[in-house]
Amino acid sequence: MIFDPNNLSHVRELTLDNINDTQINKSELHGFGLFATQSIKQDCILCLLDGQVIVKQVYAHICEALLPSVKGVESYLFMECNYLNEHEILARTFRTKYSYINHSSLPNVSIKYHPIRIVANQHISQGTELTIDYRQEPLTKSYLAKPEKQFLQGK
Repeated sequence: MIFDPNNLSHVRELTLDNINDTQINKSELHGFGLFATQSIKQDCILCLLDGQVIVKQVYAHICEALLPSVKGVESYLFMECNYLNEHEILARTFRTKYSYINHSSLPNVSIKYHPIRIVANQHISQGTELTIDYRQEPLTKSYLAKPEKQFLQGK
C-alpha cells in the first residue's frame, strides 16, 4: 500500500488507537478530526499520553534526519509530541488518535499534567468532535511563529 494522507481508510489503519470509544472522521473544523463513538462523561480520562521526554533540539535533529527517508508520511506517522516546558517535549514515535483532536478556543477536552492525560471538560455526546485548546501546552515562540499556526495567536 502507498500511504495517502488524504485517504481516511489509510489514516485510520495507520494511526495507533490510544483513545477508546472514538473514531477518526472528516472534520468540518480541519481535515480529519476525532469523534466520540459513545457518550463520554464529564471528567472522564480519555487517555494517558506516554512517550520519551527529550530536549527539543534533539527532537528537531531527529525530524530533520528522518525527513529525506519518509517522504510524504513524516507529518502523519512519525514523531508526535507534547510540549512540556521551554526545553523539553514528550515524544512518541508513531501518530496516535490524540493528534486528530482539533483546536477550539471553547474545547470539550483538556490536557492535564502529572501524569499527562486528556480529560473531558463536559459531557460529550456520541458523534461529537473532540476539541482541545492547543494553547494549554507551553508552546514555543518558534512553533507559534509558523505560518500555519497563526490561528493560535491573540485568542
